[in-house]
Amino acid sequence: MSFGTLLRKYLRWSDRKILLESVILWLSIDRTQKNLFLESLELLDESGLESLYLKITKFVDVTEDENSIRKGLLAKKKYTEIEELENSEKKKAQNSFNILLDSI
Repeated sequence: MSFGTLLRKYLRWSDRKILLESVILWLSIDRTQKNLFLESLELLDESGLESLYLKITKFVDVTEDENSIRKGLLAKKKYTEIEELENSEKKKAQNSFNILLDSI
């Protein structure tokens, strides 16, 4: 299950606020910034919190999509490298076999 799917699963305002707090605590930022973000959550009304939650959900979706595309491209590149290596090995084996036949 992706994180974006998890974010969309929670519909209650209190659950979303807890999730946002968890996300903020999870961020790799300075402790002072974390505290400022957490304090700002207390100042937001329900519509402000909803807007922030939707923006974070969209950001997570875009980031997960980009990561999926990047992983797919890396997998395709690795597959191509393996395929080229196999073809090279087959060519070497064929050349060795041809040399063996020529020497007979």
